[in-house]
Amino acid sequence: MHAFAQSPIGKYFVIFLDFVIFLAIGLAATIYLILDRLGYLRSEARLESVISRESSFMFNNLILLASCFAVLWGTMFPVISEAVTGEKISVDSPFFNRINIPIGLGLLLLTGIGPMIAWRRSSTESLRKAFFWPSILALAVMIGLAIAGVYEHPFAMVSFGLCMFVTATIFSEFWKGAYTIRAKSGIGLIPSTIELIHRNTRRYGG
Repeated sequence: MHAFAQSPIGKYFVIFLDFVIFLAIGLAATIYLILDRLGYLRSEARLESVISRESSFMFNNLILLASCFAVLWGTMFPVISEAVTGEKISVDSPFFNRINIPIGLGLLLLTGIGPMIAWRRSSTESLRKAFFWPSILALAVMIGLAIAGVYEHPFAMVSFGLCMFVTATIFSEFWKGAYTIRAKSGIGLIPSTIELIHRNTRRYGG
C-alpha cells in the first residue's frame, strides 16, 4: 500500500480503497445469508473428540482465518484510522511479523500432528507413541541451537525445532508402514517402502 501511494497507479489504488464501503455491505449481506441459512449448513456429523484428525482440520482453518484477519486489519488500519481521526498511522512489517510468525509456527506444528492423528478419535497412548521420538528430536535441535547462541532468536529456534518434528513424524510414518510390509513379506526395506507407496499413493504422496 505504501509503495502504491508513490507510484503512477496511486490514484487508482485510492479509488479501489473507496470501494471498501461496498465491500462492507457485501460482507454484511454474506453474513446475513449465512446466518439465515445456518440450519442448511450444519453437518449431521459431529466431532467425537478434540483429539482427532477432523479437529486438526478445524484448528488449521481457524489459524488460517486468524492470519487472514491479521493481514486484512494491518492493511486497512491506516485507511480506517485516517478516515476516523484524520491522522496517518503507518503499519510496517514488524506488525505483520509479530502477528503472523506465531501463526505460521502453529500451522507448522499442525503439519506434523495432523497426519498422525486418527480419524474420529485418538487415544492418548497412541499419541504418546507417535510423537515421543519426534518431540525428543525437536527438543534436541532447539537445545543444540540454544547452546550455539540462537536463543537470541527464539522464533527461529522454535521454527527449526518444529521442522525437525515434522520431518521425524513423516519419516516415522514411512518407517512403520515399510517395516510392517517387510515383516510380512520378507523383502528388503527399500522395496517395502516402494510397495507401501503403491498401496496408498494418496496418503504417502501427500
